[in-house]
Amino acid sequence: LVYGAGQSDGDLHSPLDLPVLLTGKLNGKIKGDQYIDYDPKIKQPLMNLHMALLDKAGVRVDHIGDSTGMLTDI
Repeated sequence: LVYGAGQSDGDLHSPLDLPVLLTGKLNGKIKGDQYIDYDPKIKQPLMNLHMALLDKAGVRVDHIGDSTGMLTDI
């Protein structure tokens, strides 16, 4: 389950630094019990998370939307 917001700051309508909660372990394929805080200077599009989740589920995709690669630490 992926739960989050589409904007980190409603006044600025900012799509950067989004809070996202990921629950479930996909039968042990996803590491649990961790908090990951990415460096805000290195912009990670949300689609990088979705690419990683699809990969862990066995679905291979080259890119989604504005993705730049998969997140490797989930």
